[in-house]
Amino acid sequence: MPLTLRLFPQVLAICTLPLETDIPPGATSESGWRCFYVEGPLPFGAVGILAGLTAPLAAAISIFSVFSYKTDYLLVRLNDLEKACVNLIYAGYSISEL
Repeated sequence: MPLTLRLFPQVLAICTLPLETDIPPGATSESGWRCFYVEGPLPFGAVGILAGLTAPLAAAISIFSVFSYKTDYLLVRLNDLEKACVNLIYAGYSISEL
């Protein structure tokens, strides 16, 4: 199925805020996500890292991903965190907490 892509006309900010933080009026916020990141820096020519991370999750876990030249970020909903960890470990990834 062909997909239609459109440029996003607004500013999108993804950030960590303390729980007590007031969200500015007019802003949309969604809490309840946990973030994995790949320890970097990653070589500029590295390809397929995010694809490898998402494959073990694709069947049952919704994700939100962000990538940059330094590292890749993979966000999962808090209620899917345990299942995501199990699937990633089973696929051969190691997970550590900060």
